[in-house]
Amino acid sequence: MKKIAFIFCLCLSVIHLFAGEREEDFRTNKNVLSLSGSLFVYGSDPALGLEVSYIRYIGKYIGIMTGLAFQNWMDNDYKPNIEVSDSKGQKYTRYDDGKLLRGNWLIGPSFRTPSVGLGRERDYLLFLQCEPALILTLPNEAFSYAHYTEEGGKIKGEFRSVRNKGGDVAFWRVKSALSLGIDQLAFSLGYTISNQDPYSGRRNVCFDGHKISPSRRTYKFLHEFSVSLSYSF
Repeated sequence: MKKIAFIFCLCLSVIHLFAGEREEDFRTNKNVLSLSGSLFVYGSDPALGLEVSYIRYIGKYIGIMTGLAFQNWMDNDYKPNIEVSDSKGQKYTRYDDGKLLRGNWLIGPSFRTPSVGLGRERDYLLFLQCEPALILTLPNEAFSYAHYTEEGGKIKGEFRSVRNKGGDVAFWRVKSALSLGIDQLAFSLGYTISNQDPYSGRRNVCFDGHKISPSRRTYKFLHEFSVSLSYSF
């Protein structure tokens, strides 16, 4: 995540050097680059996230948004069994940590309201944003297992990889935010609701035809609370 933040700052520097003459503030600029930090809640499971997005405004109050979002889920208990057996009775042990990370691609329209001027000189501009979007993600995860034997004083391992089947690829989300614009910058507090199931890619992991992923309750919605910094050019 630190690398993504560094790349975002580098992009701002390049834009500042090469974008040329700019308009007075974000209301007349056509391009917006944003960096967001998020807290996700799925049931009682929390996650931290980072999102980089770009908006191209095709009108004063409507644009097209695309972005990349990353999620790091802290509850790491929901993963396939540590030890499993094949049809011959050989026991295999999972040797990867099963850390739940999600990478998503986002695309959809972006809407904003007319701004309300604040401050003595009305140079602080308050407005609302709404972004309904499609979320696309990799559907399934893979897990590695090993069967260890000792031969001639040496330990040898036989490795097998298993994958989840039937994970969902696409979800929807609706993000709303209260934003404060100052010149070419905007600071936002946002709330997002979506039907994304972060565990979709590991609900049906099978080893030799036997399901080895524990059952876990599904929830209707995933909630996200975010803080964003945007730069227009």
